[in-house]
Amino acid sequence: MSKDAHLRNISHTVPKNAKYTSPLIQNEVIQVMAEMVQEVIVSECKNSDIGLYYIKCDETRDAINIEDMSVILRDVINGVANERLLSLVEMEAVGDESITTAILQELQGHSLDPAGILSQCYDGASVMSGVKGGVQMLLQYAIGSRFHRSIVLAINCIWLSCMQWRLSQRLGTSLHYNSSCTSFSRDSLLQTSLKVRR
Repeated sequence: MSKDAHLRNISHTVPKNAKYTSPLIQNEVIQVMAEMVQEVIVSECKNSDIGLYYIKCDETRDAINIEDMSVILRDVINGVANERLLSLVEMEAVGDESITTAILQELQGHSLDPAGILSQCYDGASVMSGVKGGVQMLLQYAIGSRFHRSIVLAINCIWLSCMQWRLSQRLGTSLHYNSSCTSFSRDSLLQTSLKVRR
């Protein structure tokens, strides 16, 4: 409270019999703060430079053996890439269809249009990255059919494995510091993307 004058003033007006130490109150305060942070993340994502975003998702079991999935958004604001945790989703099942449904519900629950997904990043597990029935393919189909977008959107919704994602981040950082490489890379990436689309 020493750094926040507004909070310090509020603490003087709070009744002295209210300690706000019960787990119910503390959890409610944490939930309200989480929602405030999520609102900022979603607002920035919607107002990003190109209005599109990347998603990264991974699931893991927590200490009490419940499967949780992290949903991370990456966007570009004023030319700077931002990557932030949007939420942790408690999963009831870990099949490709249930994970795809959970991702779509989480994005739509935060008023994010899934059609704005530019790229997906998952681990190499077949349930996530399978080309015939993995989450990445089911999400592409869902976006293409639900929003009546052309098949081009599904093709442009790129899937990256985590290793490819890390490589692209390192490459982007390296290119940022060497302008001659940036020009070369941009030209070669453009040529490569044109070949892939043909």
